Amino acid sequence: MYRYYKRLIVIFLAFVMSPFSWSNLPETTPPEFGEISFKILNDMIFETDKDYTNGVKLTWTPKNSHFTFRLGQDMYTPTDLSAEEPIEGEHPYAGWAYLGLQYKKQLGKDFIYDFTFDIGTTGKRSGAEDTQKFIHDFFNGRHPNGWDTQVFEEFGYVPQLQLNYRIPFLSISTKLIELRTQPYIRARSGDVLKDYGIGTNLLLGKNIPAYSPKIVLPNKNIYLYMRANFERILVEENIFLEGNSKEINGETIFSYGVIPEDYISTAKAGIFLGLAGYEIGLDVNYTSVTYTTQVIDTSGASRFVDREVPDGDYIMALIIKKYY
Repeated sequence: MYRYYKRLIVIFLAFVMSPFSWSNLPETTPPEFGEISFKILNDMIFETDKDYTNGVKLTWTPKNSHFTFRLGQDMYTPTDLSAEEPIEGEHPYAGWAYLGLQYKKQLGKDFIYDFTFDIGTTGKRSGAEDTQKFIHDFFNGRHPNGWDTQVFEEFGYVPQLQLNYRIPFLSISTKLIELRTQPYIRARSGDVLKDYGIGTNLLLGKNIPAYSPKIVLPNKNIYLYMRANFERILVEENIFLEGNSKEINGETIFSYGVIPEDYISTAKAGIFLGLAGYEIGLDVNYTSVTYTTQVIDTSGASRFVDREVPDGDYIMALIIKKYY
């Protein structure tokens, strides 16, 4: 099934992104603006501190550019940070630090394709161990003791192709409200992560961000909008879960790992406020069970929303943007 799913997505993306198919279609020319953004994700507010537990990403888009430069770090841990040895059935310690480049191009009026290429490293070089130890020693004193068992050091690359589509009859604009519906399909490959996703973005508000491959500011100094995202993902490979291997004196040694779920779902819901060239947003991110032996604890998330929530992981994102 993996083979047919993969072929379908790759063939579809290759066709719609072909310059021979779209070279004669017009492109929207937006005003010349650039963007610097900072995003931090952490699960502390949901009182879990496990699995995908922290992420940081910094991006820069030059003025009137199709390109965005990316720098980031992701961190994964088990539930019990005091254990020195891997906890059977729980997430391995893992880190990923990366540099990347993103390119967007408009295909006619309603299609935008998005190509991203990241290169990075796992293991101690990622700096995830030092980051978590510093944060925990400073804030709560819960010293993580198991980083010596983390996924081995390995340089990797992660290319991704994504095609976005704006549905005209589900995208409206009036004097009072704007709505945009943007389904997409994507394929991610490389030697660190391989997965395939189909999802949609929903934006609702007044002066929502323009549908453009470049940075276009809303036409008001103050604006407010909400954004939601839903995605279904087929997972082929994830070394942050499965672990990796290395050669020692001619012998292949495998790091600790767990078995990923074949299919996972993600959802995001956030609110964003723009003021005088700045934008700040809060985004709640949900991921369904990602591996077969995952320990589920949604009590913190349930207390946060004061009701029962679906099984999975919850993490909060803070996004700050500066337009120039």
